[in-house]
Amino acid sequence: MRWGLLLLAGCGGSISSTEQESPCISQNGTYQVTYTNIAPEAAGACGSIPPYVLNGSNGYGIILPANTTCASQTETGSPPAMCNFQLTDCVTTAKGVTITVTEEFTWSPGGSGGTGMRTETIVTAAGSCTSTYYVAIAKQ
Repeated sequence: MRWGLLLLAGCGGSISSTEQESPCISQNGTYQVTYTNIAPEAAGACGSIPPYVLNGSNGYGIILPANTTCASQTETGSPPAMCNFQLTDCVTTAKGVTITVTEEFTWSPGGSGGTGMRTETIVTAAGSCTSTYYVAIAKQ
């Protein structure tokens, strides 16, 4: 299973009631989330994260699985202004997999979408990988 910023779990799906949600953006709608691996051929790269769709009416801020701890988690701004999110060393462990994520993301005014950068390290019994991704979210 892959984990992401705005839906730190999932290559698709919806927001679960156990996830924590921020009020910074409270837009209704459907958003397409796309990750682009900056160096997909680099040694030790984690590979691609498939695009997925977020659906909902509660808005999208920093959404993390309930069992995630972060060294730092900040957001600035308030609707309808731009909101900036920064996650530093957020760690989730489940089923023998540990994922550490650092991400910075900025929503555009009014929540029409946004862009950011994400670095993740995944550690399993079989080994580890690290990749950096460009993140783009667009309201459908």
